[in-house]
Amino acid sequence: MSGICGIVHLDGSPSPKDELGGMLNALAQRGPDARLTWSEGPAALGLALLATTPEAQVERLPLHHSASDCTITGDIRIDNRGELLAALSLDAAGRVVGDGEIVLHAYLRWGTDCAARLLGDFAFAIWDAPRQRLLCARDQRGMRPFLYHHAPGKLFAFASDTDALLAHPEIPVRINEARIADFLEDMEALDLSSTFYCDLYRLPPAHILIIEGDALRIWRYWEPEPPVTLRLKDNAAYAEAFLEVFTGAVRDRLRAPPGKLASMLSGGMDSGSVTAVAARLLHEAGAPPLPSFSATSAAPGCVETRTIRASQTLPHIAANDVALEDLPAYADEL
Repeated sequence: MSGICGIVHLDGSPSPKDELGGMLNALAQRGPDARLTWSEGPAALGLALLATTPEAQVERLPLHHSASDCTITGDIRIDNRGELLAALSLDAAGRVVGDGEIVLHAYLRWGTDCAARLLGDFAFAIWDAPRQRLLCARDQRGMRPFLYHHAPGKLFAFASDTDALLAHPEIPVRINEARIADFLEDMEALDLSSTFYCDLYRLPPAHILIIEGDALRIWRYWEPEPPVTLRLKDNAAYAEAFLEVFTGAVRDRLRAPPGKLASMLSGGMDSGSVTAVAARLLHEAGAPPLPSFSATSAAPGCVETRTIRASQTLPHIAANDVALEDLPAYADEL
């Protein structure tokens, strides 16, 4: 996943040159492919890019739309691209349209309702210069992180992780003992927004945040709805219906640059099922075998290793093992 960051000076003062430098340095491991920034007036947006789709290899975020004077940065993978490209009249663009550009045009068309129309994993921020407004959103399941700091009348900052936020000199470092207790009890009793640091907060999944002037608003844009009960004739029909949905979900996640696709094969049912379906889809498309990576042990009787070995016999898989006994050699890097 890429790393994003940004600043808005709420007093209207201009963002200093390279204000995002320390934040991007802290995001370096998230984004080895590029380090990109944009700034104008009180706002600055940044991206540490990990290009996980073909479109991300071409698109450059932050992306500025001159006609609207709006700019977006984000860690975004949109699954309903075809539907959105058609709805936004971008399907005839005659060029590669990145996921960030799709989200920006969705905002320009539907405003604050844009996030509810997106399927996929995302965390993004859009600076709307004419309104002097920053809109931020996170996907329904919270697969992409989004953290922020708000000093009313002074500063709003966001990033993909706490280290990046704390790299900004104006953000205080104060431990949140209540959140640590929450974590040690393996609970989310405190709330879904606190972090291990006071004054740093998580944007909850399926929420939008808007900072405009001195006002900060956060609201939920999506709720899970119970589906209509499915009535089929027998168990085989249910299995077939599930496989159709499951295959579609796996297919959506095969959109990757050449040589950048792999699976983590743990030997459990989840990763084994995903790997099996992905390998079949790649074989049908005439693509090379799917590389898989597994942590295995030489210890006798290891159930995980035994099930991994069985899974590695699936067709169209190029298996790779990382021996648990070799982990001390990776200790410093980890």
